[in-house]
Amino acid sequence: MENSAIQIEIEIIIEMKKGESSYYLKNSLNPLLEASYPIKEEYEDYIVTSQKIGQGNYSTVFLGYLKSDKRKLIAVKEIMMGKKKNDQKFITKLTREISILKQIDHPNIVKLYHVIETEAKILLFFEYCNGGDLKSLLEKVNRIPEEQTLKILSQISAGYSILFENNVIHRDLKPANILFHDATVKLSDFGFAREMANISEAMKMTRLGTPLYMSPQILKGTPYSSKSDLWSLGIILYEMLYGKCP
Repeated sequence: MENSAIQIEIEIIIEMKKGESSYYLKNSLNPLLEASYPIKEEYEDYIVTSQKIGQGNYSTVFLGYLKSDKRKLIAVKEIMMGKKKNDQKFITKLTREISILKQIDHPNIVKLYHVIETEAKILLFFEYCNGGDLKSLLEKVNRIPEEQTLKILSQISAGYSILFENNVIHRDLKPANILFHDATVKLSDFGFAREMANISEAMKMTRLGTPLYMSPQILKGTPYSSKSDLWSLGIILYEMLYGKCP
C-alpha cells in the first residue's frame, strides 16, 4: 500500500456485537486525522477539507467535519453548476432528491444535514459513513454467508419500507448505493428517486437506473411502479449469496 496520508485501506473485519458477528467494511482512515487535510472551504458550521472520498458524473464528495467538533465527520457533495444552471431536467432532479431526503429521517437512510447554494455550486452535507459500500464488500469477499446476508437484507428492507410509506420509488438500488456505518446499513444516492401519488400504480416514467439491476418493465420502456425497486432488491440478494448477478 502507498505510504500516503490520503490512502484509505479497506479491510474486512468482524465485529462482535451482542454475541453475534456482523460483516462490514471499515476504512483505516483515522477520524482524528482530518485536521491533517488542508481546509478547502468553510461554510457556516462546517469545514470542508480537500480530501476527496467520492466522485460522480456531476459531483465530487469531500470529507468534512463540524467546526464545533472535529470528530464529527461529514460527507460534502459538491455540485458545480456551470451550464447546469440552465438544465431544467437536472435542476428538477436535484430539487426532488433534496426534498425527499429532507422529509425522511431513518437509521437505514443516509441523513442529509444541510444544503448550501452559492453562485457557482450547491453543497449537500451528509452524514459520513465509515464502512464503504456493499459493492466494495462484494469485491473483497465475493459471497456473503447466508446468515449475514439476511441481516444486511433486513436493514435494507427497513430503509425501503420507509420509502414505500412515503410514496417514494428509488429507481437506482444497487450495491454501490448501499453504505455501511459501523454495523448499520444505509440506502443512499436518491438522484433518480421520485415521489408518486400512488406508489403501487404502474406509470410511464423515464428509463433510469443501472441496467443490471433494472426490472424488465424499465428495460422494455413500459409503465412501472415501486415493484421495480423490489426487483432490484432481489438481484442484490442473489449477488450477495452467489457472488454474481443472475
